Amino acid sequence: MPERKLVELTHPSDGVAEIAFADPQIANTVSWAGACALACGLDEAHQAGARIAVVSSSVAGHWLEHAWLGDLLATFAGEPTTGDPDGFGRVLRQLDRPDLLVIAAIDGSTSGGGCEIGWACDLRVAGADATFAQPEVAMAITTGIGGTSRLVRLIGPTVAAEMVLDGRPVSAERLYNLGAVNRLTAAGDARRVALEWATELATRPHQSITAMKQLLRDSMNRSLDDALLEEQAAFRRLAATPLARQRMQLAQSLYGRGELPKELVEAAAG
Repeated sequence: MPERKLVELTHPSDGVAEIAFADPQIANTVSWAGACALACGLDEAHQAGARIAVVSSSVAGHWLEHAWLGDLLATFAGEPTTGDPDGFGRVLRQLDRPDLLVIAAIDGSTSGGGCEIGWACDLRVAGADATFAQPEVAMAITTGIGGTSRLVRLIGPTVAAEMVLDGRPVSAERLYNLGAVNRLTAAGDARRVALEWATELATRPHQSITAMKQLLRDSMNRSLDDALLEEQAAFRRLAATPLARQRMQLAQSLYGRGELPKELVEAAAG
């Protein structure tokens, strides 16, 4: 496979990066080279100071699709591959870092390993025409990077079982109703909405966003008692900072005037 540019990194607003994936020659299936490029794009966004990143696609009709199976088949045949076999692992490690919040902007179809990258993002915005599929069962394999383990936590065992055992695509609307998609947009509008949301989130105190992401991730893997202890420790750590004291004073003044939480968030963003 010839070398080509697979990711474009831009900074559309302060604290926000967009990583646009494009591999039209293979319909946005994710080769090992493509996964490495995505991981590098996320890392470069973080190094450049981005606090919020949006992962989008510039190939019409496709977000990230399943892994390009040529790499896996080449490995078994002892033939060259497109890149580092740990490319998908590198992407997951970038998505797991607490100081970079990642929004998946999903227009069109997503499947397999691409879908699993979407499950690993912190937030998901999807167009009404988007579809999600875990078709591994049809290939006589299993999901490999979260298509079962993350999905069952997002939507519960019943529909997760349907997706991984049946393999057929599921609509964005159904997954929105089940809680796996945060915002459902008009067809083709996910990127715009995700970037607008990212710009809003970038105004939130970075120390709080970082701590909240870590708490959300840790809470999935700990008992309630341990998760509560960690949450209390994080609260005490942040509440002692000058920024937190300033924001709490603002909040108290607004609450004292009868303002609602919505006005509090808007005032803090301004």
